[in-house]
Amino acid sequence: MTQQMEKYVADHPNVEIVYSPVSTEELDVKFWSMIEAGNPPDIMGIYEPWFVDLARNGHLDPPPDWVIKDIRDTKIPFNFEAADYRGKTMGYVQHVGLVTFVANTGELQKLGITKLPETWDEMIALDEQLKKYDEKGTLIRRGINLATKNEVWILIHFRTILLSYGGDILTSDLKKGALDTPEALRAAEIYKELSDPKIPDVFENFPGGFTLFDINGEYFKAIVPANWTITATIPLKGTKPASHMYFWFWTVSSKCENKDEAWKFLQYLSSADQYKDIVSQIHLLPLNTAEEQMIKDDPWMQTYVEASQYGVYFPRVPYYERIQKTIAEAIQRMVAGELTPKEAMLWANDRIDAIMGV
Repeated sequence: MTQQMEKYVADHPNVEIVYSPVSTEELDVKFWSMIEAGNPPDIMGIYEPWFVDLARNGHLDPPPDWVIKDIRDTKIPFNFEAADYRGKTMGYVQHVGLVTFVANTGELQKLGITKLPETWDEMIALDEQLKKYDEKGTLIRRGINLATKNEVWILIHFRTILLSYGGDILTSDLKKGALDTPEALRAAEIYKELSDPKIPDVFENFPGGFTLFDINGEYFKAIVPANWTITATIPLKGTKPASHMYFWFWTVSSKCENKDEAWKFLQYLSSADQYKDIVSQIHLLPLNTAEEQMIKDDPWMQTYVEASQYGVYFPRVPYYERIQKTIAEAIQRMVAGELTPKEAMLWANDRIDAIMGV
């Protein structure tokens, strides 16, 4: 990012860019503090849960027509739908978050396991088979361990299972919770079966060798040791393959005094010339049509392209983060043994209804 900014400024000496990187842990609080103080950054990299609240409250500048044309002419078509608010594209997609099933096939082959599970029931059976305990009876390895601490990843993992059984968190009219259903109960039962808070959480358990499977994104390959043999497959099935999908966006603040210049920089930053190194080095799904050719011979990335047909992004409703927090708390209480799967789903559903004003 720094090199890209320096190059842009060198080519546009009338432009000054102040870059303010913020850690993931601090981003939420710092970002909303700036918004509430009426002093937002001119250019904002925003996470999907914030998108609707920002758009409906007038914090985002609708892109000019030439930006819309650039997106239409150079981007993969989903960019329009992803950044849509009430029929208007509100910015450039920065990153597509798509999770699918990942296996440590090198280690599994050493254990004589060559057939990967295709369903959640098969995963449960294999997880039991792969459990390993130390001399004190402590579980030190299992097949998979779903997120138990990180709220974002609890939502991602839970909703991925729920979608695979034909359910979702909200009803189809987006007016109330839909966790009082057999599909939600089954998803919760599976979650409880495949999670243990004593095992390290997401991004630590698989790379640390505590698990041999994971549900994670295309960038995951850059996180695990380079000498490992890992394989991505399409999402596991309940009754069908499905995956939670999320986005990050580049947007311009409605308070920006130099909106046109800000959009020009985002056009540059989102171009194929600037994004191609990110695609190849960090293993991110392409956003520009020109990048699709780059990954045609990469089996890992092609699996994620195939899996994208099963991706379902979260409905565009306000209060996304409150719903996410509610689900995470319900799952955490269930995993801790405070609530049964049924009690956890009903508890979460009641609170989601209250959030939605039912």
